[in-house]
Amino acid sequence: MTPRTNKNDKAAKAEREQRAKIFAALSDPTRLQIIELLATNHEMSGSEIADQASISHSLLCHHWKILAEAGVITKRKEGQTTYSSLNRELLSKYIKSLLY
Repeated sequence: MTPRTNKNDKAAKAEREQRAKIFAALSDPTRLQIIELLATNHEMSGSEIADQASISHSLLCHHWKILAEAGVITKRKEGQTTYSSLNRELLSKYIKSLLY
């Protein structure tokens, strides 16, 4: 096996692992609901998401962590408030990679 092929294999494996992490994060109904809320709103605060998803703030934090680790959302803090938004570029890339 040439070094170039080995590099390509590693890159393909990393891509596959990233896709698996993303789809695992999206497999939970509550996380999917959070993604749907963010898809229709550019950015939302944690309180807004928790209220609209009818979940506690602590449960939101748990789901946020999983979504952020998968790269599906980005978070920013402004004072005491944390806002999140979809990483649309990443989602588009990996969803399209399954179709083409």
